Amino acid sequence: MSQFDIHSLIAKGKDDVRPYQLPAGEVFIRPLTELEMDEADSMMFSKIKDPATRKFIMNITPDEMEKISDENYKPEDMDDFDLGEFMRANSYFSCYIAYLAMKDFADDEFKPEDLIRVDGIHGLAEEVKRISGYNGDAEEEIENFRQD
Repeated sequence: MSQFDIHSLIAKGKDDVRPYQLPAGEVFIRPLTELEMDEADSMMFSKIKDPATRKFIMNITPDEMEKISDENYKPEDMDDFDLGEFMRANSYFSCYIAYLAMKDFADDEFKPEDLIRVDGIHGLAEEVKRISGYNGDAEEEIENFRQD
């Protein structure tokens, strides 16, 4: 039986520091763990209170999620969908992902809400998702790897 040091494993994750350029300046980020991404998903879902919107989000595929911002996209079960509530929750989701990726490199006063006033947070959140293996590209690479 091998032993491991949990503090060493945590430090290795936190040591994966990457610079990221926002319009206002450079920040440092790290990839998120799958549990941190689950936490971010949970935070987004908790921000959606409208029952029809919650139901729609629970049943949507990732491909459909990308199409929501297209004004011509209108699936039949989206009749009662509250786009405004979804957009607010999605904005908080981006802020929360960015917060988790940067919090180890910021002062103790740093909160997710602080990022609402910073340009480029959606792009930063997308980069964090990418380096964390959360987006569809990583899933596609894994599927192709399995086929090879």
